Amino acid sequence: MVTAVMAAVRRALVYRRRSRKRGGGISPNVQYQDTDCRAYAADRQYTVVGSYYDDDVPASNENFKPRPGYDALLEEVRSNAAEVLVATEVARIFRRVLEALEFIELASTTTLRWIETIDGKVYDLRTAAGVAALVAEVNNAAFETSTLSERVKRATRAKAREGRFHGGMRPYGYEKDGITVRADEVMVIREIIKRILDGQPVKTIVRILNKREMPTSNGKLWTPSKVKSIVTSPRIVGVRTHLGQEYPAVWPAIVSREDWEQARLLVQDASRRTGQKRARKYLLTGSIFCGVCEKPLIGNTYYPLPKSQGGKPQRSYRCHTSDIHGLAHGCGKVRRMADPVELFVTELVLKRYSSPTFAEAIRRAYQDSSHDELSAYLEEAQTYRLKIQEVEEAYKSSRPGMDLDTMLRIKLDLEEALEAIHAKVARHSTGRVLAAIPAGENVYEAWDKADLDQRRALVTLIVRRIVLLPGRPGRKQWHHKATDQTFAFDPERVLIEWKF
Repeated sequence: MVTAVMAAVRRALVYRRRSRKRGGGISPNVQYQDTDCRAYAADRQYTVVGSYYDDDVPASNENFKPRPGYDALLEEVRSNAAEVLVATEVARIFRRVLEALEFIELASTTTLRWIETIDGKVYDLRTAAGVAALVAEVNNAAFETSTLSERVKRATRAKAREGRFHGGMRPYGYEKDGITVRADEVMVIREIIKRILDGQPVKTIVRILNKREMPTSNGKLWTPSKVKSIVTSPRIVGVRTHLGQEYPAVWPAIVSREDWEQARLLVQDASRRTGQKRARKYLLTGSIFCGVCEKPLIGNTYYPLPKSQGGKPQRSYRCHTSDIHGLAHGCGKVRRMADPVELFVTELVLKRYSSPTFAEAIRRAYQDSSHDELSAYLEEAQTYRLKIQEVEEAYKSSRPGMDLDTMLRIKLDLEEALEAIHAKVARHSTGRVLAAIPAGENVYEAWDKADLDQRRALVTLIVRRIVLLPGRPGRKQWHHKATDQTFAFDPERVLIEWKF
């Protein structure tokens, strides 16, 4: 009975979740949820000891993104903070039975006993009837979500077959309805296609468009990727695509299919060739700057001698005069071969690490500032691993709505998120490795075993920035003892600003 709950319970927690409105945008009703829940608690003489919410994070079967508000709520329950959890509806808290079971288990080991909704429903987690009612409610919410998802997918497929616009950001060349053409942007698209067919590089086209101050559909500067996305899009030939299938679109074509096919192939071929060149990585990218204009130097390959004369590619750091938008960037007055610069900087970095007092200071700084953040990353990674296992188990057990395609799609999203967390952990792993190895020459062994990303992390851990000053190439010779190599390089033209 609700009256029995009122007599015994004094503390309550509130959980709210803000979702998207129909037609787009964020619903403002999260505050209304809090007001309604607090009014409900006050009417029953509960003391609200905490209120938690998540911003536009659905609690559906197909959403496994971390919910910080929900996680904080769990911690409060585990700490015996309250006896009642109040929400506007059960679906705001969870729609997966596994989550509900976690609360049911907590009810046997903590002070939590009841989950209540503002329509007067009370779920007693310590009785069989209350548990059964909660599980049934969660199952109903999951079924409704799955049904809604299928309806949305069917509607999307129907739109595609009919060639209709799927919605979203305004496509370049068309009005917001996705059908009516914009004459000025149509001319730009046709010009882009013609320039590509004439053999002009994408970067040149980007520079021309930005110099004319002709913005993209969202008012931003042009980039190579934006030009490529338009050139390779079937939309501009009047085609609607969905899951690899093509359908005649209701909007008019802007260019001919023949011109589009040729331009698309030229752009894709150029991207493949450019991609091969960009496969090389540089140790100091992001940390090295021009000594004249102070702009970041970019790692790229150049030929000191033409290929026809037997020239071989050389890695270098260069101050570029233009950025990816084709706009003015740097002075273009500084360029250095990458190998001697990287060897020289590495030598100084390792010497600095080799100082016993310096290494100890680094270890203390890492332990004081990064441990909590690293622990949070590791916990988040474990959450994603558990979610992946949950998805796999749901598929193996033939859970409704969890077919093979759905399982693979959700698992891929989770694995991508997990990979992003691993990248963050990797940046912190440098500190863990450094804290574990002894001072002295062993740091050289750690460097030899490290991959490029770990070496970059070791550099950025203690180097604020590296500045290359202009100079006359070839005037000085520098010998690197460890590799027994001699370079036309002046170490005095390299300045290093240390963090420690």
